[in-house]
Amino acid sequence: MMPPGYRVETETVERGGRTACDLADDLRNARATWDDAARDGGSACGFSVVRDAYTKMQDAWFDEVGVHIRILEQLCSALRNAAKTYRAMEDAGRESFGGGRVQ
Repeated sequence: MMPPGYRVETETVERGGRTACDLADDLRNARATWDDAARDGGSACGFSVVRDAYTKMQDAWFDEVGVHIRILEQLCSALRNAAKTYRAMEDAGRESFGGGRVQ
């Protein structure tokens, strides 16, 4: 028996997972656009030292954005799996109690 006041809104958990997925997609698209637009930006200055520093900075930012994308993807997966598993547990509980509401 669950303690009073304890309830998981699986739709809300699922929605949180979808939001994380959407944010990962948005960040991935922004990174691709940024890479296409700014890949050779350091060469515009005409100095190798500037180009090299720009490229190093751009690579570091690109990698860091990739870390955030992976974290959002993991969060997306974890939240969606949590909602799915919780629903399955509720369904199994309902069946165990003859189809009635689990409280």
